[in-house]
Amino acid sequence: MKTRYVLALTGLLLVPAVQAENTPAPAAAPAAQTAPGKAAGTMPQGKGMEGMGMKRDPMMMSDDSLDQPQMQKDLQLTDPQKQQVQAIHKEAKEKHEAIRAETQAKIKQVLTPEQYQKLQDHRAKKMDRREDRLQKREDRIEKRKDHMKDPQSSQ
Repeated sequence: MKTRYVLALTGLLLVPAVQAENTPAPAAAPAAQTAPGKAAGTMPQGKGMEGMGMKRDPMMMSDDSLDQPQMQKDLQLTDPQKQQVQAIHKEAKEKHEAIRAETQAKIKQVLTPEQYQKLQDHRAKKMDRREDRLQKREDRIEKRKDHMKDPQSSQ
């Protein structure tokens, strides 16, 4: 009885090791896509991960800053380069929207009508909360602007 228990326990402990040997290692990111000082294949991190001691990888962040006039000036982009960057962003946006629409259509096929309606209700509430937060933010900004114009009025 003890022997069976030990064999079963040993087998359970070996399964993850065998699975790890059979799992192919992830391909490393090309050196050109890896940020300086970062290991190849690092994942993009958001604010939530920073709280866990992880840093954002600047190479994985959006390059929307290329649409900003100051960045274009700093990089000394030519007019053809500006047009190419705009075209790239437009194409990426269209692809993203198409993927999102396709994903939503697939999800709708999986869900029952009641589940789909509940999902829509959750989304609507989420959008309402987002709009409320944005409005509060705009109100705070206006209040700060007013305070900067006349600091004595708020005392």
